Amino acid sequence: MLPSYLSTTCRRSPSLFRTFATATKEKQPHPQAKTQVKVRPTASASRTTTEPKVPSAVKGRVSSEHAAKHPSQPASQVHSHPEPTKPHAKAAPSVVTSGKEAEKEKSEEEVLREQMAQIDQMLAMEKLFPTTDPWAQRVDTLDVELPYVVNPFKPSEYPSWRSFFEQFSQNRQHSLKNATSMWSLAGANAFPGVDLSGAKFRHKLFKWPWHVFQCRSTKPNAWVAPFRAGALESYIELNNALAANDVKRIKTYAIDSYQDTQLKLLKKRSQEYLYKWRFHGELSPTRILSIRAMEGYLSPEEPRFGNRFMAHILVKFDTEQSLEIYDRKGHPLHAHKPEDDHGKKTWLNVPAEKRRVIEYLVLEKRMWYDATLKFLRMKLFSAAFLTFVVVSVVAMPSQTSTDDDIEELVKLGLGAPCIRSKASSTSTAATLTRTPAKRRNTENVSPLTALASLEVPAATLQQ
Repeated sequence: MLPSYLSTTCRRSPSLFRTFATATKEKQPHPQAKTQVKVRPTASASRTTTEPKVPSAVKGRVSSEHAAKHPSQPASQVHSHPEPTKPHAKAAPSVVTSGKEAEKEKSEEEVLREQMAQIDQMLAMEKLFPTTDPWAQRVDTLDVELPYVVNPFKPSEYPSWRSFFEQFSQNRQHSLKNATSMWSLAGANAFPGVDLSGAKFRHKLFKWPWHVFQCRSTKPNAWVAPFRAGALESYIELNNALAANDVKRIKTYAIDSYQDTQLKLLKKRSQEYLYKWRFHGELSPTRILSIRAMEGYLSPEEPRFGNRFMAHILVKFDTEQSLEIYDRKGHPLHAHKPEDDHGKKTWLNVPAEKRRVIEYLVLEKRMWYDATLKFLRMKLFSAAFLTFVVVSVVAMPSQTSTDDDIEELVKLGLGAPCIRSKASSTSTAATLTRTPAKRRNTENVSPLTALASLEVPAATLQQ
């Protein structure tokens, strides 16, 4: 009951009455304070909630009762637990993700952590072994693509107009990727034989856009001209090493899957025969069809020479070659003209018939090794990275070789021959370049294996 002198005031001002009643209620001790007396456990790091404040009157009574029952325990470790009050503010709703999304996010985080751990290991290896190059590990082939000619006057090459426009847009995307890679290499001054270090802003604005879209150019002043010359030089050296069975030189110019393939062919090839590979020239200039570049040297320190970029270049070789095969006595086992065989006077010098060989190969260049093209490396173009792939095509003037001749060549240890088209010699290359169905049936063969499918009389092989 309120005093009489406050009743009139409270009726006139209800808000003042509510405030006074609330203050009076807070000063009263909790009725269950005596029954909820507990011994507080020792402090722990996991407990972060604050203890409620107990009125002093209740604390005194609790301390006296506890001292009577437990004289050895101090009263400071005793407190009461009043009922907690509910907060006035509503808690924010929690976002619940599904199990598949949580697993996906977790897997992405784990993959990222594994990649960062691998980079840390490579950085530590670089410090522990300064003479080794941890960034020289095998890498997957970048997304180099084989462009196709889109001819609107020949709709029969495409099943529908939709596929025609899809191929057209794919070619445009491919050109933009080539230009982006060319711009990155130009910014790092990574084109051998081309000095772009002192390029001014107006040159980058007006001249560079013209050059970066000239990836397939065969002009001698193009930025890719040194790459083309180095690619042809490496191609010739590699084929000579394959013919001479020089494993050391093969490992210098071939890497990854292409190196493994060639070394396996060398082991299977018979050592009772001698091979001489001859290069007679280019039927069409060596052409770069696709180029991709990325940073492959990720060390915090700059490389000692060169730059951080690594480039994969898809190159088309259209050359004229010949392969000569002799036994240990010097007798020619390859196809040749009868007037060229004069017995011992022409020992290991009987020219073979020239053949046309078209190959599409990917070359890898790591720019932090050397600024020149001396260490250009070559590997076979993998069919896993393209929808339609032509790895090696032999377009020969005559298609008179029989299956028996090819089987005899396989018995000599020259490896599996390439699958040839039954079309005419003038349309073989064009057909294999434009018809996806026939490109899928071509096999990955080495240069010498492709040359092994040349016309060789069966009677000559039986000598």
